[in-house]
Amino acid sequence: TYLITNAEKIYQKVHFYIPFYQRKRIKEQPSVEREYDALLFGYNRIGYSLLKSLRKLSSRSLVIDFNPETIAMLKRKKIPAVYADAESTDFLEQLHLKKVKLTISTIPSQETNLLLLEKIRERNKEAILIVLAHQIKDALELYKKGAAYVILPHLLGGEYASKILEQFGTQRSKYKENKEKHMHQLKERLREGHEGQRR
Repeated sequence: TYLITNAEKIYQKVHFYIPFYQRKRIKEQPSVEREYDALLFGYNRIGYSLLKSLRKLSSRSLVIDFNPETIAMLKRKKIPAVYADAESTDFLEQLHLKKVKLTISTIPSQETNLLLLEKIRERNKEAILIVLAHQIKDALELYKKGAAYVILPHLLGGEYASKILEQFGTQRSKYKENKEKHMHQLKERLREGHEGQRR
């Protein structure tokens, strides 16, 4: 639990000890030559659901993720995706941020999301920025820095369940229909390697 909660801080202390070849691999950033209307930083778990809606809004959407297996899977599905580190200012500089209309980050790091807000706002004052936080105080800070919306997963679950309750009431058929859809989604997530127990 301690390691999960403090993963970002721990990484900053130990990343110098990562073998040279791994550090080199991390620093090698791909080039992004095309312009995109929407960017999604982080695919697994929350990003999985968001990408479906994002692709309905814009056919020019790009997924940016730090997991090479995730990128390979998305490319097999013909979804534009690139393996990159969201904290790399070199990578962020090469993105066509002036043309981006919407950016979503599901990355749990407050520092990374603040960096994204800063870099995108420097070049694009009009873009809609949606980011993730796990603490209310962090969400308020992100709002102050220019986020249009902050996702708080532990609060959203309760809000969504309450909306289901309001819509379905005691209609068993509605719950059954929703159950089938939800089970299909969960099975698809399992096939993609999502377990759901961690952030």
